[in-house]
Amino acid sequence: MKQRSKLAEDVSSMIYMQYSSIREELDRRWNDKELRKKVEDFFGENSMDELRLEPRAVLSRTLASPNAELLYFLDIAKSLDLKPLVLEYPDKFVAKNQNKYHLARMFFYRKAADLRSFPVYAPKVIDFNEHEGKKFSEITTLWGESIAEFHHNLLFQAVPEIKGKILDFSSWFDSARISSKFYYLHFLALFVCHGVLFENFLIDDKEEDEFIREKFLPSFKEVERIFGVKPLIFPLLPFDGEKHQHWLSYHESLKKEVDDKLGVDKV
Repeated sequence: MKQRSKLAEDVSSMIYMQYSSIREELDRRWNDKELRKKVEDFFGENSMDELRLEPRAVLSRTLASPNAELLYFLDIAKSLDLKPLVLEYPDKFVAKNQNKYHLARMFFYRKAADLRSFPVYAPKVIDFNEHEGKKFSEITTLWGESIAEFHHNLLFQAVPEIKGKILDFSSWFDSARISSKFYYLHFLALFVCHGVLFENFLIDDKEEDEFIREKFLPSFKEVERIFGVKPLIFPLLPFDGEKHQHWLSYHESLKKEVDDKLGVDKV
């Protein structure tokens, strides 16, 4: 297992909540009328209705899909007795982005709890050459179905109760992104008292390091300056396996659905 750097440890201790204190702190802030009013005044007309009635457990991804990561998120939300909300930002398909790549080439695994397992099947569900750089709203599968509709239907089959708990927040995020310096200010302000964000920020990862230093941390610190408290964030995945391919893979029980779409003969 790769040793985490001191920077990673320092940033983790700064941004993440402890599991044992998440619900208590969220409830305390939610019931703090003065704090909630300050946050709601900050958003004004650009508030997110889905977070106004009750605090939520929130995951933000390109598309909601029943991979191991999302199912793990739902388990944690349930353990905290928080209703889940998946915020989608289906921008452009870029194959070098691992999260997006695995929406287009779906890896299936045999053992849900075995992080050492290797995929047993990895079919492509779109034409990579045709759709590279396109918005997800413009992408269709090899059998002509919208890729978003395909992943949603697969998810609703696996987890029927998640219907109504998925939101495309692209327009909200784009309209709230008013500062290049504090790029994620409004997004992170959602988690002052209205919910908990479940996410791993990979401090020791070359691809994410610049994003965290230049985009995430300035916004995080500005939220703390404005409201006097940090955004509520919990690491979604265990640190010792957060980059493992398993989390973006699918249980082989869903393989038949993809086989049927692709017209693969049963063996």
